[in-house]
Amino acid sequence: MGRQRRQVSRAARRTALCAPSESTRSAATRTTTRTAVSAAATAYAVNVALGAAVLIGAVDTSRVRWIHHLLYIGTCFITGTAILAAAADPRGRRAGAALAPTILPLAVIPFAGTTGRRHPLVALAAAPFYVAALLRVRR
Repeated sequence: MGRQRRQVSRAARRTALCAPSESTRSAATRTTTRTAVSAAATAYAVNVALGAAVLIGAVDTSRVRWIHHLLYIGTCFITGTAILAAAADPRGRRAGAALAPTILPLAVIPFAGTTGRRHPLVALAAAPFYVAALLRVRR
């Protein structure tokens, strides 16, 4: 019987040494949330920078227009992932709530047309929410 207790305690020690603690798990989740929100804001900033460069004529993407479309799809995907990551993190929910309104401008952009002022204005409508999410995830 004494031997069984020793084996159980050894197994318990191994589990205690190998299993991540609650604080380690929450720290990892916070890091994931911070990384995801930062990646979403970066993807958005790159997309806006390319769009602005095309708008002022610094870059010509008429033959490779798909690059802007690819960046847009990537921005939508990464933003959705960041919202889900923030929802899974109890401390990151405020950042997720700040990032969630970006869904509307990102959904409207394909229907805003590419000529005129509508497309850039709709695209820039998401900027304050990305900034707010970055500020909230840094706290």
